[in-house]
Amino acid sequence: MRYFLLLLLFLTSSGTVQAKTIHFILSSESRVVGQAVYDIQSQLIKPDTATHYKTTLTHQFSKADIASEDLLVAIGNKAAKDLINLRLPNPTVIGFTDKQTNAYIDANRPHDNMSVISLNQPAQRLLTYSDPLAGTGYKKALLVAVSEQNQALLSELESIAPLTHGQLKIVIVPKGTLAAKVLEPDLFDAAALIAIQDNEIWTGKNAKWLLQQAFNYKVPVVGYSESFLKAGALASVYSSLDDVAISTAQSINAWLNQTAPNSFAIIYPDATIKINPSIARVYRSAAESLNAQGKVN
Repeated sequence: MRYFLLLLLFLTSSGTVQAKTIHFILSSESRVVGQAVYDIQSQLIKPDTATHYKTTLTHQFSKADIASEDLLVAIGNKAAKDLINLRLPNPTVIGFTDKQTNAYIDANRPHDNMSVISLNQPAQRLLTYSDPLAGTGYKKALLVAVSEQNQALLSELESIAPLTHGQLKIVIVPKGTLAAKVLEPDLFDAAALIAIQDNEIWTGKNAKWLLQQAFNYKVPVVGYSESFLKAGALASVYSSLDDVAISTAQSINAWLNQTAPNSFAIIYPDATIKINPSIARVYRSAAESLNAQGKVN
C-alpha cells in the first residue's frame, strides 16, 4: 500500500503526464485566417501524445479554459489585442499582425515570454531598398508621412541608419488633416514616397489621394504590402503570408522542443519584393536602379 501511494504521488507530480494544449485564437472565420492556421499546423513537428490543439474565435475564448502549461497562439490583429488585454502569464506566439498592433503589444505585454511575427517589414528595410531611387537624379529626399500620434513609428524612424544616396525626410501629419495636402510642398524635391504602415495615413481617401498626387508629381511610391502594386506603387516590400506562417510555425516548434527563448521578440520574415511592371515603364530609370540591387536585409 505504501509503495502504491508513493507511485501515485510520483505520477501526479511528474510533468510527463500533464496534458498541454496549444490554443489557436483567431481574429475571424475568414478564408485567409483559416488558411494561415492550416499552413502553420502543417509545418509543426509532431507533438507528444500529451499535447493537443484547440482552435477558438477570439470572442469565444475564455481564460478559464487555460492551464499554466498551455501555449497561446493568436492569429491576426484583433485576436492579438484581445489576448494581450487578458494579461495571461502563458508563453505566447502571435502571428499575422501589422506594425501598429505590434507597437500595442510591445507597450502592453504582460510578460516577455512572447514572439510576434510581423506582416510588415521594418522601416529600415523599406528605406534601404528605396535608397537607390535617390541616386538617379538631383532629388534626394525619401519622404515618409507619419501621423502625429504614431509615436512608435516616429521612434523607429529616429533610429534609422544613414542611407547611401538619399536623405530621410519625415513629414508629420496633424490629426484630422488630409495627408495629401500636408505632403504636397515636399513632393517637389522628393526622390520617392515611402509608405510605412500608419492607419491614419494609408487608408481610405488619404491613401488614394497620396498615390494620385505622387504620380502627378512623378514621384515613385514604395509600399508595404502587395495591395500597393494594384493601387499604383512602383514597388512593394512586405512579408508574404507563406513566410509569416513559416516563422510562426518555427516559434511554436521552438516551444514544443523546449528551446524557445524566454524573451520578447518581434520577428520579421525575409522580405518579399515586387515591382509593378506597368509603373516601371513610367519610371524606367528608377525601376532599373531597384532591379540592380541584390537581396535587402
